[in-house]
Amino acid sequence: MGAQQLQQAARPLPACCCFSSQLTGRRSRSANGQRHGSTLVVRAAPDTQQQQAKATDNMSIQGLQEDYCNDFECTSSPAVEMTVRQLAKDITKFKFNTNFFQPDATYSDGFWSFSGSGNYRKPSWAREALSKPHATVQKLQMLDSGKAQINWTLNGGLSGMSVAIPITSVFELNLVTGRVTSHTESWDLSGLATPAAAAAMGSRVIWSAKAASKAASDNISSKVNESLSSLTSMDEDEYYMNPNDPTRFFQKNDNGMNDVIMLGLGVSALYLVFKVFEQLETM
Repeated sequence: MGAQQLQQAARPLPACCCFSSQLTGRRSRSANGQRHGSTLVVRAAPDTQQQQAKATDNMSIQGLQEDYCNDFECTSSPAVEMTVRQLAKDITKFKFNTNFFQPDATYSDGFWSFSGSGNYRKPSWAREALSKPHATVQKLQMLDSGKAQINWTLNGGLSGMSVAIPITSVFELNLVTGRVTSHTESWDLSGLATPAAAAAMGSRVIWSAKAASKAASDNISSKVNESLSSLTSMDEDEYYMNPNDPTRFFQKNDNGMNDVIMLGLGVSALYLVFKVFEQLETM
């Protein structure tokens, strides 16, 4: 290889490519043993997220029946298997795809509970409280035909300490659609040092209280806005314009509906107050 060819081989790589800094120099020899030049061997750096996703795809699900259905009943379904694998991927991303959850799916982890798949779009404790959070899935397992268990470990930094929390996630799934109907999580803090365990517990309790308070506030605001919107629309229906004089309006005769409306608003207000106290008691 000539000097010009060596210069071409030594040109910098494009910025869009991701390679490791390990370059291996090899010299080729001819039949008479003379060296002709050097060859640069470039090894691409592995993508961590892609490796994790691939490992999850290839991970076996213990207890999963290969023959999903027989002539009488389904013991599981391809939809369930697809959902379980997707859930494992989502755990490593700290972000669940709500398409794999029923609209009224429930969640509970001992610190916080909610109902409705839309809550999965909100930020998670791991992303907000931990520095450099990282999740590793250890095992996928079917407890029965419609219940899956995923064992994984949450790693990250908290209050200047490194924590590794084993977590067990249990999902109940619809056999037909494969969607999650119930999701529960349990933490194992026994392996942490006392300061780290206390920091994790305290941070989780405070974060859950704030999340529950915000959810209750958003729910009340939504109910109030709906009530005000319906009240405004009813007020507009009570008046009509004089066709002979557009600047004058007439009020429709009161047929007793106003009393019914006011009673309904009063009941709604009492219901909202009751729900607020109910949310506060569960915090």
